Amino acid sequence: MSDAISQPDEVVTLSELAERRKLKLSWLYERSRFGKLPGQRKYGRHVRVVLSEFDQGAKEGVLAA
Repeated sequence: MSDAISQPDEVVTLSELAERRKLKLSWLYERSRFGKLPGQRKYGRHVRVVLSEFDQGAKEGVLAA
């Protein structure tokens, strides 16, 4: 068994994601409308993004326009 305490993946709003990753909020909203953001989750009408999945998608080139 590992000594490390497992942390849940951080889930952020689109506004927080835009600020942290220096992206345009309007671009994130546009991508989210079509379900094209890695790690995107919808909770009712609210969109959240799992930060680790978003970063992995960015590394793999999923965000290319």
